[in-house]
Amino acid sequence: MSQYKLTAAQFIVLATLLESGGASQSDLVRQTAIDQATIRGIIDRLKARGLVITTVDPADARKVSVSLTPEGSEVTEGAAEQVEGISDQTFNGLNEAERVAALYLLRRMADMESTP
Repeated sequence: MSQYKLTAAQFIVLATLLESGGASQSDLVRQTAIDQATIRGIIDRLKARGLVITTVDPADARKVSVSLTPEGSEVTEGAAEQVEGISDQTFNGLNEAERVAALYLLRRMADMESTP
């Protein structure tokens, strides 16, 4: 991710926003399993770089929505291509059935970590 100057956590937040089209900070906490304080810091840094914008809900000032800027979308899509290449290298040597099994197990492990 050095080409895009992103940490893994920043990429996860950007990818989640790209996939969802935008989200509240609370939704990002749930979807990424990153705690509230850390999400705030990540969003602040991404906002300073012009990759995301935030808006406050006029009905509830506690609710902040986050969405990608056009530059944020471009950076996220480019970084996602790099991640796909890394994934291909990681699974190099595995046949298709082994790849499916490995991904299934990784998803199960991720789901277990996010469940209290």
